[in-house]
Amino acid sequence: MRILKNWGFSEYLIQVPSQHLNIERSGTDGVADYTDIVQVALIQTVLGTSHPLASVDQENVSALDRLRMRDSIEEIHISGGIIEVGEIKAALL
Repeated sequence: MRILKNWGFSEYLIQVPSQHLNIERSGTDGVADYTDIVQVALIQTVLGTSHPLASVDQENVSALDRLRMRDSIEEIHISGGIIEVGEIKAALL
């Protein structure tokens, strides 16, 4: 984190490296922050892999709530492709 301070990054960005793996973090006063964005992006990136975060119960990832992404979580289709939940709902209605 010292490098981020030396380069003049804001406190919000300085926190990201030390907090992005903390799935149980409560965030900043219920408001989404950079750590939430990085955390959710990382989880979405590793879905379907053997990475430990791929098996995280997303119901416990409060960053999804702060980012208002709870209803737009991507699911892995049985054939291996990624399908948006909204697309499935639209196709069925």
